[in-house]
Amino acid sequence: MRPAPRRRPVALAALVAAAAMLSLPVAAATTTAASAATTGPGGTPVRTSSIPAACGMLDLEDDDAVVANAADTDDVFIGRVVELAPAGTPAEPIAHGVLVEDALTGDLRPGEPVRIIFTAAGAEPTQLRVNQTYLFFTRGEAGALQSDGCNGFASARLLDATRVEELREALAPVEEPPGVVLSEPEGGSDDPPELGRLLAPGAAITLIGVLGLVLISRVGRQRR
Repeated sequence: MRPAPRRRPVALAALVAAAAMLSLPVAAATTTAASAATTGPGGTPVRTSSIPAACGMLDLEDDDAVVANAADTDDVFIGRVVELAPAGTPAEPIAHGVLVEDALTGDLRPGEPVRIIFTAAGAEPTQLRVNQTYLFFTRGEAGALQSDGCNGFASARLLDATRVEELREALAPVEEPPGVVLSEPEGGSDDPPELGRLLAPGAAITLIGVLGLVLISRVGRQRR
C-alpha cells in the first residue's frame, strides 16, 4: 500500500492566510484611531498640543522678567484654555478659546470668554493644552486678542494667590508725583513794580536820619 501524501504545506498555508485575515481588522482599527486623533468633525485637521522648543518658559518668579515681557501689551491675565478652533491647514494658526480667571492688567474681567490667536513662532503653530491654565500676554480687543507664539504665555499651574498679588503689584503702573503749579496772586499784574515804591522805604529812613542830625545840632547850640 502506497503511503498517503503529505498535506503539511497546505495546512501551513491555510494557517498563514487565516492569521492575515485576523490581522486586517486590527490594522484597520489602528489606522482609524490614528486618523480620528488627527482629524475633527468633517475630517478637519486637528493637531495635538504643540509648543515650539524653548517657548513658554518665562520664569514667573522673576518680577523683572515678567514686567519686561509685559511691555507693549494691553492685557496680562490668567486664563484657562477651554476649546481649540480647528485649523484648515497645518500652517494656519489655531484660535484658542480662553476663559479669564484673573486679570493683572488691562480691562478684561474674570469669567469673560476671549479668543487668542498666536503669531507664528516656528514651523508649527502654537497649540496649548485644553483645560490647562496659563498666564497670557496679549494685545488687541477681547474679540480678537493676539499673542506672541513663543513669549505670549507661560504655565500658571504653580502660581498661588500670594504670588499672583505680587505680580499684580509689580505690573501696576508707577504713579508720577504731582507737579508743582505756580499761581499768580489775585489781582496781580504782569507789570514790574514802580521805581518809586522800591525807593520809598530808603528815602524815609534817610529823611529821619537828617531830621535827627538837625535836632541834635540845635540842642547843642542852645546849651552853649
